[in-house]
Amino acid sequence: MVIHFEPLAALSVDARVNRTDSELVEAAFLSHARTGSLTLSYALSDRFSVTGGLDYQSFLGTGEVTFLRGTPPITEVPMRDREIDRVWQAGVISRPVPRLGITATANFDRTSGIDSMAGEPPLYGSLSFTYGTGSVYYDIPRGGRIAVDLQRAYLIQELLPLNDFRANLLTLRFSRAF
Repeated sequence: MVIHFEPLAALSVDARVNRTDSELVEAAFLSHARTGSLTLSYALSDRFSVTGGLDYQSFLGTGEVTFLRGTPPITEVPMRDREIDRVWQAGVISRPVPRLGITATANFDRTSGIDSMAGEPPLYGSLSFTYGTGSVYYDIPRGGRIAVDLQRAYLIQELLPLNDFRANLLTLRFSRAF
């Protein structure tokens, strides 16, 4: 289901919901997937607007697996995959003076859950991923656009902290429409 609603000329609300269920009795397989999102956008003027939202995804999968290779074949091993993702997002677009613009966007993704097979440690677990981009640009009349972007990202995992990282990227861009 998708809903788009504009209570005011400058305000828009978007909501999406999806539900999926699957089952395969022979393999003792069961799957439930739920997704939903809500996004709000507000244009305070033709020079300034803000946006924000939340995206939610939930997945549960259970079943039994048979590994045919090896001696002897391993049969009916219970598996469980449970994952919940939440992504918060926010953004600002501003044009304080003609030809000069500033944009900033940020996302925070939090994943919780665990993937496990009977008798073994989990394959993955909870993590958080934060990333954002800020950009300042100037439009040169009949020349193009020059921009400076700064992007930052952080990944933190609870089960495998050796995979954690931080990244920064500074970019100078020039673009021209034809």
